[in-house]
Amino acid sequence: MGWIDKIEIISDDGMTDIQRIDSQLKALMLTVEKTIPGSRGFGLYRDFISSTNPYQVVNEIASNLEEKVETYIPEITIASVDGTPHIDGHMDLVIHIEGRE
Repeated sequence: MGWIDKIEIISDDGMTDIQRIDSQLKALMLTVEKTIPGSRGFGLYRDFISSTNPYQVVNEIASNLEEKVETYIPEITIASVDGTPHIDGHMDLVIHIEGRE
């Protein structure tokens, strides 16, 4: 599993500010952890990239994303993450979010 081709963010509870959340979540996901001076925790770690098991990759992304969202986008929670692997090793992700109460 080397690459994520598509990231789709879906609000499961009708959030109205989905475009801002979409931008913030994609920035968090596309940033490699420890690469931003002054905010080394921002971003996701990339240890899962070399995995050949697409389900393990989705689980690792979901787990790491839930942890990071709590810190960097506290108004949402990750309801679920679905991945569709492709034969070439790429993957499409659908991330379901909900507003945090």
